[in-house]
Amino acid sequence: MLDVHLMEMQDQKMDVIETLPQRQPIDTQAVCDLSANPDDNTQYEIEI
Repeated sequence: MLDVHLMEMQDQKMDVIETLPQRQPIDTQAVCDLSANPDDNTQYEIEI
């Protein structure tokens, strides 16, 4: 797990726009079964 930093380059300088803290991985197996649906290309977002 890592923090995510959104940055902007300007005049060869990086400015942090936003920092998003670490989030625990979530189990998408409850909604995504690639064995049963190998062609599934849906992005699942689980509410926590």
